Formats: sequence, structure tokens, C-alpha cells
Amino acid sequence: MRKVVGFVVILILVLMTFPVWDIQRAEGETITVPDDYPTIAGAVDAASDGDTVYVRSGTYNDALIITKPISLIGQNKMTTKLVWERSGGLSIWANNVVVEGFTFEARRNYSLPPLQGIPGTELVGIFADNTIFKNNIVRGIADYVWEGGLGMVGWWLWGLKISCQSAPYCSNNLVENNQFLDLAQAAVHLDYSSTDNVVRRNLIDNTWYGVKIGGEQSGFFENMSWPRSNTVEDNTITRTMPIQYDENDPGWPMPPGPPAGLTLWWNARDNLVFDNSVSECICGISVALHSDGNLLYNNVIESNGRRGLIDETVDEGYDVWVGADSIGNVLYHNFFGNHSMIYSKGGNVWDNGYPSGGNYYWKDYEGVDVKKGPDQDQPGSDGIGDAAVAIFDSSDQDCYPLMYPYGSPAPTMYTLSISSAANGSTNPAPGNYSYLEGQDVPVQALPDTGYVPDHWVLDSVDVGGGSQIFVSMEQDHILHPVFSWIGIQELNITTTAGGTTNPAPGVHIYTSGAVVAVTALSDIGYVFDHWELDSVNSGTAGSVNVTMDINHTLHAVFIPTYSLTITATAGGTTDPTPGTYTYVIGTLINITAIPDAGQDYYFDHWELDGANSTSNPVNMTMDTDHTLHAVFTLRSYTLITAVSSGGTLNPPPGTRVYWSGTRVNITAIPDPGYYLDHWELDGTVIGYVSTNPAVVDMTTNHTLHVTFAQLSSGHDVTVK
Repeated sequence: MRKVVGFVVILILVLMTFPVWDIQRAEGETITVPDDYPTIAGAVDAASDGDTVYVRSGTYNDALIITKPISLIGQNKMTTKLVWERSGGLSIWANNVVVEGFTFEARRNYSLPPLQGIPGTELVGIFADNTIFKNNIVRGIADYVWEGGLGMVGWWLWGLKISCQSAPYCSNNLVENNQFLDLAQAAVHLDYSSTDNVVRRNLIDNTWYGVKIGGEQSGFFENMSWPRSNTVEDNTITRTMPIQYDENDPGWPMPPGPPAGLTLWWNARDNLVFDNSVSECICGISVALHSDGNLLYNNVIESNGRRGLIDETVDEGYDVWVGADSIGNVLYHNFFGNHSMIYSKGGNVWDNGYPSGGNYYWKDYEGVDVKKGPDQDQPGSDGIGDAAVAIFDSSDQDCYPLMYPYGSPAPTMYTLSISSAANGSTNPAPGNYSYLEGQDVPVQALPDTGYVPDHWVLDSVDVGGGSQIFVSMEQDHILHPVFSWIGIQELNITTTAGGTTNPAPGVHIYTSGAVVAVTALSDIGYVFDHWELDSVNSGTAGSVNVTMDINHTLHAVFIPTYSLTITATAGGTTDPTPGTYTYVIGTLINITAIPDAGQDYYFDHWELDGANSTSNPVNMTMDTDHTLHAVFTLRSYTLITAVSSGGTLNPPPGTRVYWSGTRVNITAIPDPGYYLDHWELDGTVIGYVSTNPAVVDMTTNHTLHVTFAQLSSGHDVTVK
């Protein structure tokens, strides 16, 4: 397994591996410090275009501004130092400048006024094209290092920044083979309008950011172009961390996203980031704030995140962090130490297709590699995991995760030879397949009809039975399946009209002893009635199990169904109640009409399919669909009205029929000289002269008679 190498070991190896630069005088015009000029600034001022300023070992404190194409060469980067106690720096404003062989260092009391409102500045600033800055050491305030980060509050200190604040672009600059240490901002920052620059083979340790591509904030220097098309290659970056931050400090706010070894933000686009190593950082790679279309590959990002930044009990940080506003980035062939520390909001690509592959997830990818091909559905190993890796908090996924780091020697491959066997086959099919060492390969036995898996022979050894075996690929293997005969039987399934079965009707072949489940499926208008197994009624359950000990014939019987729709008028109901019912053919149904209780209705007749019938109850055989309608009628009563001489009625005297419950008003109308004497209802007096009209409730047949009397001359009518 890949291990993280501590920074101290890396630094020792770097110092042992890198040559100690002892630059000799070049041919041509060379100005030597302190031989020709006591200060570097004086020599730079005196130099002409194309000259070399050669600086012998020593400690200098010149603030340098280079405005002409010259070479500034130190005798030995370990002993030729530019140290700024309180202020100073190197600013390059001319094209075609070479700087090599120095240590640039800020001491404890270093302080500069803010630049353009930014609380901090850079030790080395490149504001031109075609600069070569190589084989140097850039060191921040080393004695300000504290356990949790750098103790610089309220301002930042960059190592090297490339930024164009007037020209359209700063391009084609090379930053190579340098060391950047103990910095409270980015070690290398490709700022606004930085294009086509190369940052490679640098060693970066104990900084806030490692290599950062992108502007400081949206809205700053809006007349400038965003950084793009830069190359960050083969850098070793360790221990990025946040500075000690004072919440009450009105200075620069904390940025979105965690401090990272490799950072792309504020419209950093179309950049190449590859072959870098990032470890022991709060975040390995951070992509944020509309940084789109970048290509990041072959990077080793491991052992990032740190315990105790905010919560002492958890690891915080990420191997990779891609914000929601950054899309179209492509990441592949990277070594990621921990899949659970990879975060993306979606819209990015995490593999390079097949067979190139995606990324390697060293710590926690648990997939296997027993399939190959673009769809990972063919037998054999291809160095790509069979299961895709889902990227946390997004719909992104790595469709082709690598089983070992890209570019490293492939693990040992072993061959599994599956031999052909009589009476069956296997999945994978018989043949030779190559698998990565350590893979457990599943092989399934597929017997012909009438056979079952008997046992497996692995490398000439009987390893037992079972329909499936897992072969551990720790060496080449030969696998042979053995099948045994158990016999076959036929099941012939038939049906009547009105349904089918599952399995479908027909002749099916099964091994002897097999238990076959058969289900009846009725058509609309039919129901399943019963099974006949070998001509014997075998029940009415919808499914039946048939044991194939001999040949069998199974017959499914379906019968038609018919509907009976019952309705009724007001005044009554039926038993069964009105509704639609389904019955199998031949069913005898008895239906009773029931007048409503407490109301003066009676059953009058049935209407069966339009024909009248008065039988109650009614019986019918379900040999077709039927409609049955119950008719209930309200009872009626006769009212006979009559009068004596001397008057009439309204309505006139006579015989009339009324529905039960009707209330009838009859008014007596005396002739002149007569008056209403009394009413008689069914022979009983019910009123006298004051009762007019008379009211009759029709709950039975009635006879109503009114008697008029003649008025006597000079006498009044006495009201009784």
C-alpha cells in the first residue's frame, strides 16, 4: 500500500537529490556583486538589456525592481540570501528575466502596507512575460509557525505571485525547482490575466495555499482577464493550513472552500494540473467560484484533512472539494487516499472513459474486478472496478475506478481455465480468463435439462458440490464442472376457453423430482373453476404444485360469468340490495322485493330484461346477463262527497281517488237562504257551521256528507 512520506524525510531527500547550485559567470557582460557593485540593487540599475547580475554568497536586504531583460544569478541558493527585515521584495516588470540561485526570506518584523486594499503582499512578484524563476528558496516568517497554523493576523504573505495589472496577459513564465516554505498565503499564485504559465517540480510546505490559480475576489480588477491555460506539474505540496484568524479583525474574510494544496477559483479555466503530490493538507484539491473546464490528472492526493481544527473528535477537510458553481472539470488517473473525503456538487467528469479509466481510491474502494469491457459485463479483469464510485453530494460518479494507481506496475495476473463438460455449461462460459491477483471469481454451473451440478474439480481436486463456486486467484487454476443425470419428465398443460396459465399451455420438460408451480389466469368474463391432473379433479386453488415424478397432463377449467344488475324505484329495496353482481353460469338466484317500512308503498311488479312479472320473490338462472327492476307503488284511496239540498261543494260532489297521505280540503257553498249545518265523515259528525272547509286526510277510503239547512225568516243562524 502507498504510504505518506513525512515532510522532513521529503525535504532531506530533496536536498540530497537537488544539486547545490554554484552558478559560474556566463560569457558576455556580467556584473558581480559585491565585486563590481556593493548592492544588488545598484548592479541591477547599472545592467543593460541581456546582462547578467551575478551575486556571490552572502546576506543582502535590497528591495529589487527589475525593469529590463537581465539574468539575476545567485552563487548558491543556500548561502545567497535576500532577507527583508521590515519591508522589501522582488518585483519583475520586464520580459525575459531569469532569476536563479537565491533564498528570499522575510523575517519576524516584516511588514508592508496593503496593496490595492489587500491586507498583505508577495515576496516575489512577476508582472511580465517569459520570466524564468528556478532553483530558489522562498521562505516566509519561519519563527511565526504555531501548532495550528501561521500566526499572522490581519494580512497575508504570498511567496510568488504572477499578476498583470495593466498588460492584457502575463504569460509563458516558468516557476521551476523552487522551495516555498512557511507562508501565510499561497506559495505560488497565478493571479489575474495569467495565461500559459508553467509551475513545475517545486517543493511547497507549511503554507495556507500551495499553488493557487485564480483572482482574489469577483469585482477586483474587472478590466483584466481571468487566469487560464496554465500548467501546474510535478509539484510536491505538504501541510497547507489556515492562518490564525481573528474574528474581530476587519481584514480579509475567510474564503469559500477549505485551504488547499492545489486551488482553482474565481474563473480559473482550462488549466492543466497533473503529476503533483499533495498530502497532510486541510484539502488536497479545491475548485470553486466558476472555475470550469480544468483538467486534473495523475495527481497523488492522500492523507489530507486534519483532526481538531474545529472539533477535536473528527477529521476535517477533503482530498477533493468542488463547489456547486464549478462545472465541466475532468479528473482522472489521480490517486485519492480517501473516497469519503471527496466532495462535488455535480456537473464534473471523474473518469477518462474506457479503457483509460478513472481514479484510484486507495483507502476505501471495496469493489472487485472480475468483469471487463465498457459495460463491465465481460468475464476477466481489466484493472477497473466493476462498480462505479458515487461522488458525495452529487449525481457525479467515477464509472471506471482504477484497481491500482495509474502508471504503477500492474499487479500479477493469473489465468482461470474453465474446461468444457458434458451435460452442462458454466457462466463464464468455458475458456481462459485473466484475473488480478487476489480476486474471488464466481463461476456458476448451468446444467442441461435432466441434469444437476454434481461437484467441481479445481486443479484436479474434488472441491465439492453446489451450483456456484468462488475461485481465489492466488495462482493459475483449472476448473472443471461435473453434472449428474437425474432424469426428465414432461408436463403437458391445457386449458378450456376463457383463460391461460403460467407456465403457458404446452409441453414442458423438467428434471425428475422437480416441483412445478402452475397458476391459472382467467380472461375477462371468466373465472377459474378447477384443475384436472391426469383427468382427476385436483382442486379449485388458483395455483397448483405438480411433482414431476412421472409425465403429467394438467388441465385448467375456466367457466363464463354473467352479471345481474338490480335496481328499484322509490318506496322499497331488494335482497340482495340494488347493485351489479357477477355469477358463474348456471347459478340459481332468488331476489325478494321489500317495500319500505312505515310508508304506504307496496310492491307492484318486476321488470326482468324489460318483461313484467309480479312474483315475489323471483327466481332466475344465470345463463346470460340480466337486468332486474323492482317497481313499488304508493297506495291510493277513494273520497266520496255528497250534499243535501240547499248547496254544493268545491270540489263538486262526486267520487275522487287520492294517493295515501294526501290532505284534501272541501269547501261547503250554501245556496241563498241556506246555511251549512254540519259535516258527516263516514257517518260521524265532524263539524258545524264554523267548520268550513272540511279537511280529510286520505289514509283510507272515506265518505263525506254535508247538510244544509234553510234559514227561518227573522231568525239568525246559531253557530255551534
